[in-house]
Amino acid sequence: MPDNIKQGMIEDFYLSAIPDGDPLLRESKEFLNVLKAKNLFQGQLSKSLYRVWLAIHAEPPGPAAAISRGLLKHDLGLLANYFDWLYSLIVDESKEPSIIRIDSA
Repeated sequence: MPDNIKQGMIEDFYLSAIPDGDPLLRESKEFLNVLKAKNLFQGQLSKSLYRVWLAIHAEPPGPAAAISRGLLKHDLGLLANYFDWLYSLIVDESKEPSIIRIDSA
């Protein structure tokens, strides 16, 4: 996982940023449960769940594009921690942000 603490893969990271009660996530879980009950599921659960959830959107985004499309909430779960960490690397609140400019001559 991006925090180097919790076990899992990038899909677990993304799944943590889906709001509780999301109806498409619920349907995705039910779909995979039906496949498991029929012994038709042989994949990795987190990867499959995230990809099914993406696929049943009206306009399915790519795996990482769900963040920029607003489907994943950057203020939930591990994604919130990640953005807080990333922000702390970019912006030091004790001084003015530095901007590197490249001027063409």
